[in-house]
Amino acid sequence: MIRALLVEDEERSMRLLYAMLRDLAPDVEVIAREEQVDQAIQVIDQEKPDLVFLDIELNGESAFGILDGVTWKEFQVIFVTAYESYALKAIGYSAADYLLKPIDAEDLKNALEKARKGIALRLDSERMALFRSQLSEEGFHKRISLPTLDGFIIEELENIRMLKADGNYTLFHFINGEKSLVSKNIREFESLLEQRFFFRIHRSYMVNLRHVKKYIRGKGGHVVLSDSSMLPVAIRKKEAFLERLKQL
Repeated sequence: MIRALLVEDEERSMRLLYAMLRDLAPDVEVIAREEQVDQAIQVIDQEKPDLVFLDIELNGESAFGILDGVTWKEFQVIFVTAYESYALKAIGYSAADYLLKPIDAEDLKNALEKARKGIALRLDSERMALFRSQLSEEGFHKRISLPTLDGFIIEELENIRMLKADGNYTLFHFINGEKSLVSKNIREFESLLEQRFFFRIHRSYMVNLRHVKKYIRGKGGHVVLSDSSMLPVAIRKKEAFLERLKQL
């Protein structure tokens, strides 16, 4: 769910926007409704919303003061106002979009779509930062966090048998037979995991060397993993792969 804050000093406009979000955006949860600059700043810093709908003029004050005054700044902003003259300044604050009153349903849908993309990028970045921190020298042998389509999973590295490229995603295979589609491409995991006991044997596959049970000679050759699955080794990877196996 996207956690949203509505900041508006006109009760009628507040009710209308709330109703439109309820009808058009079931993935948006309105966590609070405020009409004062100071109150809005406090709620943003305490609740850390994903999205803020912000009327620019609030009881004689400028809502731009909210954006300047908050500590938590990792949220998307959709400005809502009756005055088109504020558009350029709104763009300067990197707003996801700018809606004019009365709000058009189609304009609201488009604005929400832009905000969703910004929120997804932020969450993606946070997940990868967590993943990288789990791969530090001290934490590498412990559990790691893998960003998925709907959150993240936490798993022991030793329980990962192999990774398979799937376009912009990576399919993780675990030793218990389960699989999980992770929302990062395999190249990112290659740079993180190959320094340890994983090796990318092919453009489509990366294996946990501790689960390699057999190597079959050939032009590039094949590996047999602990579940008896057989995977190809790319010709250009063969020499480096065999050298890594010697180091186990």
